[in-house]
Amino acid sequence: GFNTVHSIEQFINQYKENEKVFIIGGEKIYQLFAEITDELYLTTIDTVIENPTAFFPQNFLEKKKPCFLKQENGHIQKVAVNC
Repeated sequence: GFNTVHSIEQFINQYKENEKVFIIGGEKIYQLFAEITDELYLTTIDTVIENPTAFFPQNFLEKKKPCFLKQENGHIQKVAVNC
C-alpha cells in the first residue's frame, strides 16, 4: 500500500520505526529526501523524451559516495549511499 504525507517532518515521525520505506518522486521530492536517503534504486529507460520539464537531480549522487553500483537485467541499478 501507500500513504501520503505533507511534510518531511511528518514523514520522519510517521515512519521512523520502519526498516525500509520507498520514496517515489518527482524531482522536488528527491531533492527533499536526498539528505536522509540510505539507498537508491534507479531505473533507467533507454529512450529520448522530447522537451522534458523535470529531471532526476544530477547532483544527488555527487553529494554522496556510492558504495557499489550494480546493473540487473540491463536496466535497474542499485546504488547504496552513505555507507
